[in-house]
Amino acid sequence: MTIQNRKLRHVLLAVVCALAVGGITSLPVFERFYDLDIDILHSLQRALPGDGPSEATSDVVIVALDETTYATPPFAGLPKVMWTPQIASVQNAILAGGARVIGWDFILPTSAATYVADKNFDRPLLKSLASAKQKRQIVLGTAQLGETVILPHRLFSWVAGGASNLRSLNVNTDTDGVVRKIPTYFQIRDADGNISFAPSMALELAARKTGIKPVRQTDGRLKLGPTIIHGVTNDAVILNFSGPAGQIPTYSFVDLYRCGEAGNSSFFREHFTAKVVLFGLVLDIEDRKLSSNRLITSGGPVGPVISCTQSSSRKPATHAPRSTTSGVYLHAIAVNNILRGDGIEMIAPRQRLLLALPLALLIAIATISFGFPSAIMSCLLGVAAWTGSAILLFDQNFALPLLIPLGAGLASFVLVLGLRFVFLDRDRRFLRKAFASYVAPALVDQLVENPDQLKLRGERREMTFLFTDLAGFTSLIEQQDPEEAVSLLNVYLDKMAKIAKRHGGTIDKVVGDALHIIFSAPVSQSDHADRAVDCALEMDAFATRFATEKQAEGIPFGHTRIGVNSGTAIIGNFGGDEYFDYTAHGDAINTAARLESVNKQLGTRIAVSGETVRRCSSFSGRPIGNLILKGKTKPTEVYEPICNKTDQLKLFAKYASAYDLMEREEAEAADAFSALAKEFPDDGLTRFHLSRLNSGQTGATIHMKDK
Repeated sequence: MTIQNRKLRHVLLAVVCALAVGGITSLPVFERFYDLDIDILHSLQRALPGDGPSEATSDVVIVALDETTYATPPFAGLPKVMWTPQIASVQNAILAGGARVIGWDFILPTSAATYVADKNFDRPLLKSLASAKQKRQIVLGTAQLGETVILPHRLFSWVAGGASNLRSLNVNTDTDGVVRKIPTYFQIRDADGNISFAPSMALELAARKTGIKPVRQTDGRLKLGPTIIHGVTNDAVILNFSGPAGQIPTYSFVDLYRCGEAGNSSFFREHFTAKVVLFGLVLDIEDRKLSSNRLITSGGPVGPVISCTQSSSRKPATHAPRSTTSGVYLHAIAVNNILRGDGIEMIAPRQRLLLALPLALLIAIATISFGFPSAIMSCLLGVAAWTGSAILLFDQNFALPLLIPLGAGLASFVLVLGLRFVFLDRDRRFLRKAFASYVAPALVDQLVENPDQLKLRGERREMTFLFTDLAGFTSLIEQQDPEEAVSLLNVYLDKMAKIAKRHGGTIDKVVGDALHIIFSAPVSQSDHADRAVDCALEMDAFATRFATEKQAEGIPFGHTRIGVNSGTAIIGNFGGDEYFDYTAHGDAINTAARLESVNKQLGTRIAVSGETVRRCSSFSGRPIGNLILKGKTKPTEVYEPICNKTDQLKLFAKYASAYDLMEREEAEAADAFSALAKEFPDDGLTRFHLSRLNSGQTGATIHMKDK
């Protein structure tokens, strides 16, 4: 099969996978995700920079029966049914200020006159309702809970004009409990089975604002005058919290009451002329809805809180973070959406199925055609382009499906990648399997991507080398049962090897209990010195814990010594034609091995050369000395990294002072190390230097007699 035919076959396979995924995502179980798109698009749109909506252009304002009202005289401690004189006062002031219509998003099912001696207690409100009825400026809310209909008290209903001025406040809740739509019409079936449609509170208020009688279309859309209202389908408007619709000026009821009592009629004219006014609860708990703005709301008022009795507008009160919105705002948003024609328009269900395919096809073909990194990049670009398009269209009040296409794309990626793994990449897997058992994982990846590099030529490269060795290994092997010894050593080496790989090291060799590790080969690493030191510290921490645990079990498991050195060496395949051995050779490797061994004499567990320390971006530790290692003539600067800051900071600080005296060959050096040894008797390096000084040696240059 030619390469071209193989590629075409692969592409056709990817197309089949994408079509299969598209068919699965068309199942009814995934329908709910289209509603969730609206919530996410609101969140994405709000997260982008840009000018926020202006409250000055909102056709609707809120009079909030809020926590402040409930806590302020004369309302504190009284049920709402006792507020009717104040409600009348505020309502009259608003209507006198030029409001077009007032809607009640609360219900007074009883009359105070039923309970108080003054039977004329509700007269001010009754007069206000009667006056507003004459100009069609009042709409009272009703609600239905199951089979029960909650109505205003019959006296309030009758004075306000009866059924013509009563409208339902019920909202549509999706299957996930989220309100994304507000009804425009409710279906009513009479005793004879005849069906009629009654406008909702939001539609009634919008119609009275425009003075145009709404016309319901047979498909559930809405017509006001010659215009089909955008965003209204199936007798409901899909809420759009963006733009002016999403900024509803809010006024505290108690503030307006005081404003009216003060005779500030100009404030009412300035803020309420020609407005649709909704009276409603804005409380911390009562009448709160989970709506499609749940990802962008903090639970406070949807818009600014404006004050009459204070010198300037005040900010909304701080609310505990929450995802719910007071129900009155949802009706207000719906009125704005109807008036402006900016409700959210969604794609018809049949068309949604087609939109899940383009992204799935793009990702499937990219996954089958490119290497893994390029396929990932293509997928990310496709996802970003689709998401960006969805956000741009949402700015135009159009909800492009988001989650289903993205999910279809992800599913296509996983499916095609699985097929590649099982069937198409068998040759690559064979190559990986053949070399993974004895070649470092990083090298295997390089070989798999570039098989021509199997005959590796040597190169000179700067690297860092790490050697480990287990103290007392020979005696441990002799004392333990063979199977137990092998199992114990394998557990230890496995953990140590995993630490090395985690830090990007290549395991060059495992010799008995010892590990030889290379950093910056075969893949170049600019931070190879940092990686090696960090690896050494983590290995030391693990080995110390492991030895302690085994000793507690009665197993004489020794401590681990580690040497680290950086330098230039030759790296390549030194195995000849028959054996593949990717390793390094040079003096830098020998120095690392010497540093591991010299820990025995120094009383340390980790020895790091100055060459490595100078290449580290940061290093915390103490100088050991300038060691002339066995077989060398030039000194090597050697340091011990700090392993436990809590326990070693004080020791290292005092050690630095003593070391400075020794380095300057001061006579007080021996006394300083003697005092340090008394305070820190377990510090092997302190004992080592004290022994040297007591034997007459001076300075920090040390000739090491043994390897």
